[in-house]
Amino acid sequence: MKQFLKQTLLVTVLIASILGGVNFASAQGTTTDPLDDFTSTIDKTNLPRFEGRPHGDSSIEPGADIITTVIFQVIDFMKYLLGGIAILFITVSGIKLITAGKTIDEVSEKQKESLKYILFGLMLVIVADSFVKEVLFGDYGECIASSSNAAECAKRGSLHIRGIYNFVEIFVGSIAVLMFVLAGFRLATSAGAEEVIEKQKKRLATALVGIFIIGLSEFVVQDVIFPEAGQTLPNVSRGQFMIFKLINFISSFVGALSVILFIYAGFLYVTAAGGEENTTKAKKILVGAVIGILVAFAAFGTVRTLTRLEGREGEAVENVIDRADESDFDTTNAP
Repeated sequence: MKQFLKQTLLVTVLIASILGGVNFASAQGTTTDPLDDFTSTIDKTNLPRFEGRPHGDSSIEPGADIITTVIFQVIDFMKYLLGGIAILFITVSGIKLITAGKTIDEVSEKQKESLKYILFGLMLVIVADSFVKEVLFGDYGECIASSSNAAECAKRGSLHIRGIYNFVEIFVGSIAVLMFVLAGFRLATSAGAEEVIEKQKKRLATALVGIFIIGLSEFVVQDVIFPEAGQTLPNVSRGQFMIFKLINFISSFVGALSVILFIYAGFLYVTAAGGEENTTKAKKILVGAVIGILVAFAAFGTVRTLTRLEGREGEAVENVIDRADESDFDTTNAP
């Protein structure tokens, strides 16, 4: 490979020397202006001329327009180039995953890391231009010219960030649904294998925790910790509202799950036919269901008691909880 590169470089230098000698000889035999010769040579290449054709984002100042046009053209070219390279690497990673065979575990870990960095790099390339021009600096430095301009640029930055994490939420939600489907399929085809069942349980629990965190993240940060873009103190009442709603939801879910477990335990008792194994299993399920119902009632009662002890503010929060079906996390009526 090195020998081939050396030969290619040598041939290129020889051709350039020959062409340079021919041009030098022809230049000695003519009295034309070298600048005219250079201009005519450039015209024959049909390359784009920046004169009178500034980039849409370039400066409008004389002199700076051509320089900034060239810079923005190079930036656009690099974006397209990096995008193509990223697509190529993603394709290669996909091919490696498909053809991994028995080494799928080792290959999948490496390709996951590779895809993670590729996607992160693509995101940086996509958002860099917008963040620099609209958030950090502005077209002509207006973002740092005054405090009002800085606040306006910060709002634009907040909108950009919101768009990014909304996309991430949708993407992660889709991945979570896919994980649920795969875990359900593997559980259905596990044929009672304990190792497979435990692994899929952990995967389902991880997916649930991830969805739970993503679902609460925006509300916790923007409505509780930093309300009104951080211009006011953390809103305790909204935090209480979130906790009360969350406890009520978990209590309802645990109660419904306990009812299902009661039915399943009854089914095991009916079909046990005196079998010690099924009878013991049914007893354990019944005990778990009873504990679940007691915990659900205790949590629900604790929430109601706390809201009443809060006095007037607690009554307001309780009213919001009572209208949960209508409000759907709308906290405009909360104090």
